[in-house]
Amino acid sequence: MNKAFEARSLIQRVLQNNAPYLDPLHFLEKLHDAELIFLEVVENDELPNEYAITIPSQRIIKLRSDTYSSAFKGEPRSRFTVAHELGHLLLHANTVPQFAFSQAPSNHPYTEDVEWQANEFAGWLLVDPSYKDLLKTPRACSIGFGVSLDTARHMLEKIKRL
Repeated sequence: MNKAFEARSLIQRVLQNNAPYLDPLHFLEKLHDAELIFLEVVENDELPNEYAITIPSQRIIKLRSDTYSSAFKGEPRSRFTVAHELGHLLLHANTVPQFAFSQAPSNHPYTEDVEWQANEFAGWLLVDPSYKDLLKTPRACSIGFGVSLDTARHMLEKIKRL
């Protein structure tokens, strides 16, 4: 959560925009233009079973072209995917790739799972609890932050528990 808040603050400074709606794709494009990461948009058949992948150790994010197009249009599912991949990039730079992408069962707590961590990061990056007026209903949260109703409901539950 704290890493997501730090990232949100950085993104808002870089994009010079403090609005509740955050554009993680625009931020990734800025990082790519500055040659800090490699953002690749690939054909759908190159990633037939995934919307995107990240190789943190090489600072590479690959987005399927349909994921990129929908994130560019502001569609919630793809925006979440982009935020999720940014989470991998920022949280898992020192993770050995075969463990980061492993589907093998493990005995570690779910909070140590890299996919769970990237999902948590994405939720907290996109939904900022400091915008109290957008936290009144799932619909207000969904519209204001540009997330799905499911993500809005999930994040509102988490925020209530804080």
